[in-house]
Amino acid sequence: MSDPSPTWTFAEEGARASRAINDTIRRLSAGGGANPLMSGFPNYLQAAQEYNAKVLEYTLANTMAMFDYVRKLSEAKTTPELVELTTSHARTQFETLTAQAKELQGIAQKAMPRLGES
Repeated sequence: MSDPSPTWTFAEEGARASRAINDTIRRLSAGGGANPLMSGFPNYLQAAQEYNAKVLEYTLANTMAMFDYVRKLSEAKTTPELVELTTSHARTQFETLTAQAKELQGIAQKAMPRLGES
């Protein structure tokens, strides 16, 4: 089986983050009574929404980059041109995915201290 596409990887990461958020909601709600963590709950939801919005934004950007790459491949006339396009696309996508992952990590890390804020 081939490696998953970057778009699929980001969608999977977003789903994993959503599941983690839902699990946290269940745990916080199941305790009953006054919970000091619940005071920061709206901020946590805001961070989760920001994270999910970024995942969707990146999914769209990466999908458009793939379509652009395929279009350029279809216009290539020589093998060296195909190799250059593929190498260039791979390099650009690696840099893009690295930057996107760092930004998503930053959003997730910012969400954790917000949990205790009021």
